[in-house]
Amino acid sequence: MSTQFLFCPKCGFQNTGKNNFCSRCGNKLRTAASFAPAAPAAPSAPPVPQELRCGNCGHANPPDAEFCRGCSMPMSALVTVDNQDDLIYIKLNMPELDFENHRVLAPVFKAVMRKKIIVDVSAVKWMDSTGIGALVSQVYRFTRTGQEMKIVGMNSKILGAVKQLQVDNVLELFETVSHARVSWGLTPS
Repeated sequence: MSTQFLFCPKCGFQNTGKNNFCSRCGNKLRTAASFAPAAPAAPSAPPVPQELRCGNCGHANPPDAEFCRGCSMPMSALVTVDNQDDLIYIKLNMPELDFENHRVLAPVFKAVMRKKIIVDVSAVKWMDSTGIGALVSQVYRFTRTGQEMKIVGMNSKILGAVKQLQVDNVLELFETVSHARVSWGLTPS
């Protein structure tokens, strides 16, 4: 039969394992569990967002939603939508708008119901004819529904392609959001 001993942390006296207090000085003794190595702490996971707010309608969606449950707007990092007081502001967050990814725009534009729409392409470094054609198609669709779309932030390389395709008279192009707002008679941002 083995006997377990506990040593007093205050005076160092050797106590039997069944003692809770030191027999010499009365100090509380550590239990065997206090000598055991501490279990490694579980890695903390990053906080999971409880909801995603739609930029178009403000509806609260689950964090994994691909489309808004309120207005069917795509919930994509490639396109952000901000429903402002007097217009919808759509920002394209992609380096290229081309044959491969132009389809991401259709459901976004389809869900927009506001009369005034600004599309910010300042993050887009290149558009091929398919990407430019997607914007031209939207202008025609919005014209039929009584909506207006203005494009801001187009770089000179894309502007050259737009002029070469001879659609610069179809697309309303502005350098900044403020210029586009003023063209509608709104206050600059």
